[in-house]
Amino acid sequence: MYQKKELDNLNNLGDIKQDIKSDIQIFPNNHTCKYIENFQEPATKLNILSFNIRSLNKNIDELRTIREVENKLYDCIALQEVWNIKENTINLKIDGYIGPITKNREKQNGGGVAFYIKSGTDFNIVDDLTYIQPDEIEVLTIKIKISCTSHFITSLYRPPRNTKLQKFYENLENLVNKKNAIDKNATYDILGDFNINLFNSKLREDFFENSLCNGLLPIITRPTRITENTGSLIDNILTNDPTNTQCYIMPSTISDHFHLILSRATIKQNSKTLESQYRPISDENIECLKEQLSNFNWNTILSSNDPYYVSDQFLKTIQTSFENACPVKKQKKGSRIHNVPGLTKS
Repeated sequence: MYQKKELDNLNNLGDIKQDIKSDIQIFPNNHTCKYIENFQEPATKLNILSFNIRSLNKNIDELRTIREVENKLYDCIALQEVWNIKENTINLKIDGYIGPITKNREKQNGGGVAFYIKSGTDFNIVDDLTYIQPDEIEVLTIKIKISCTSHFITSLYRPPRNTKLQKFYENLENLVNKKNAIDKNATYDILGDFNINLFNSKLREDFFENSLCNGLLPIITRPTRITENTGSLIDNILTNDPTNTQCYIMPSTISDHFHLILSRATIKQNSKTLESQYRPISDENIECLKEQLSNFNWNTILSSNDPYYVSDQFLKTIQTSFENACPVKKQKKGSRIHNVPGLTKS
């Protein structure tokens, strides 16, 4: 297990969000992505754990003994690569949770996605957003209600064998369109192992562009697999509500993939005069942002040989320009609370 000093060292590593090149990039001011030893968010929030378990049958005992699982701190647990779960899952039960709810490959070994849901949670499986396309994408989606608000959650696995990403991005767009056809105002989170290393600049650019065009922001920005010599960022969380969402990375003793944690404040519907924040995106805002970025003297950043300095300054420039061009606004709400995503499809 990682000690505090080792976690501090991890948190001092670079953060790829500084390297993202997009005219409409959004990282809220409160966005943080850091490594933690223990998760202690209050139960009043929606808390989700996600990671690639590399065989649920093999690792079920270790999953049960995770402190936060034992204490039922997670509303749901999203798993990838559960590996061919059979119909009889009695030996895979976790005290205090419903499941496993699985989507398995029919003809191939490996892969597969699953959920555990905290007992007493109001949820249902979303069939239109649950399917497997061999060698392309594997998704299982649930809709849960917390404090009278709806949340769509997808556990996703993209097999690494397929190097043609265009089909994957078409599937991503299809997921968002189908979710919006059901309830476009609900939050939507896609958690999983994308097998797209965002430390590769070209892959990162395409990944963020396609995510943002579908109204989603990848909020995991640090390595999710670390060996003695390398680090990669292939696991992520995509969300349409980044302003109200915190994310964390926790080292794992179960597999070589770290644990991803999403924590979101939930809003009750019974208030008469609640105030929400939203960030309007318009053609005028975007043109203003483009103008600010084009007028900035990038040579002061690019002339440095320090990659961490370049990353840090790049993010600050993008974020400051975006805040100026697309400022957050406040909106009073009546008795019904509509989610206003932090990102909108342009």
